[in-house]
Amino acid sequence: MSEPLPKSRVLWLYLALATVLRVVPCFAMEPESYDRNKLREFIEKAEKVYAQVTGYTATFTKQERMHGELGKPDTFFMKFKKPFKVYLKWPKGSASAGREAIYVSGENNNKILIHAAGLVDLVLPTMEVDVHGDAAMKENRHPITDLGIGYFLGKFSKDFRRADQNDEITVYYRGKRKMDRRWYHEVEMFLEPRQGNPGYYAYRSVVYFDIENKLPTHMLFYNWENQLVEFYAYKDITLNPGLTDADFDPKNREYNFGLFPLRLGKKPEIIPVRDVMPGCDRYAKVGVQRKGLTRLFAYGPATVYYIGYKGKKDIPQAIACVAKTKSWLQDEKFLVGVACDGKDFRITRVVILDPQQTNGAGRKLLKDNRFLGQLRKKSVDDDFVVGKDLDAVEGAEGTARDWAGGIRGAAQQLKAAFDNAELRDAGAQAPKIQLAPPAQEKKEQKQG
Repeated sequence: MSEPLPKSRVLWLYLALATVLRVVPCFAMEPESYDRNKLREFIEKAEKVYAQVTGYTATFTKQERMHGELGKPDTFFMKFKKPFKVYLKWPKGSASAGREAIYVSGENNNKILIHAAGLVDLVLPTMEVDVHGDAAMKENRHPITDLGIGYFLGKFSKDFRRADQNDEITVYYRGKRKMDRRWYHEVEMFLEPRQGNPGYYAYRSVVYFDIENKLPTHMLFYNWENQLVEFYAYKDITLNPGLTDADFDPKNREYNFGLFPLRLGKKPEIIPVRDVMPGCDRYAKVGVQRKGLTRLFAYGPATVYYIGYKGKKDIPQAIACVAKTKSWLQDEKFLVGVACDGKDFRITRVVILDPQQTNGAGRKLLKDNRFLGQLRKKSVDDDFVVGKDLDAVEGAEGTARDWAGGIRGAAQQLKAAFDNAELRDAGAQAPKIQLAPPAQEKKEQKQG
């Protein structure tokens, strides 16, 4: 019987075999842990720097996958100021040369002001575009409210910390890279969730941290089929350049927005959010797009949710959205509010958005609030059956069934949205919207 091999030779043979078969020895996992710690250090430094940033200017390039196809890169100059003010201008030589855009949270009717350059400018000097509308989202995966280094730093760091805690991550530090005359740390992160995709933003991320300013200025995000979905790059960054309100004023003489903005479409709807979420003292508006075949691919117009908060902490109390119902003769839109009552979700109130346009059987349902009034405090899990758990109105049974079905569907959708941690996080980060008192409160104030 031959003598056993020395331990040193056994180790050498094991390493050689691991190299040939591409098997990673168990004690070779230390570099991964080191890379994970290195990324944690990069993120913490970036967050610390960004917390001290009041604003910046940069040349921004984005490339996004839309409708399954990777689009062409789009580059424009931008000014950004916290909490959220942004000015954009497209350079000469680009397909949108001369175009300008301004968005200031809480101002300009919360719309994007867009100046279209060229011959179009003679007819349409300035347009007001809804943040989540089809015109703004046609060529963009994200609304303008998601623009900025801070938003994507937050998405990336959230994925990292959650996956790091759950040990569902592999990190590779690729070393230093030079691009655009600057040096960067290149880091690649893979997420490996044990149970599908539990709300992570991207399967694979490649991020470049600027060695000088510590910020992640180049980011690539891949979906779960390992397809590039989003590429963002911030070049020629100047931090804290002393931006003022004039930099985000369409009347700035350096800009060409014109004096009178043109509103597109109909008069903006007044959404009585406060009426359906009583007891809240501030609100956030969040747009969510439906997911497609891939987990990162979104399509169609965004579903808009309104989240109500009370007190100093960002703890949601209620949630609302617009429900569309289809009747034989007429379609209606309602604002539906839902709140969590212990373990049960109940409707707070339902308000019809344009009662003046309602006719026929709908008029009977609205009279004395006889139909919508009985929905208050109703569990979203009830059947909403007219004639059973909802009182019927003679001569309007069919319309009542249509309304009940649409409102119940919206209420159940709101229940699922309220339980969605990612949506609640987005609401906490979204700019809060201040609303005027409802009509009843205004009337009481005048009487007082």
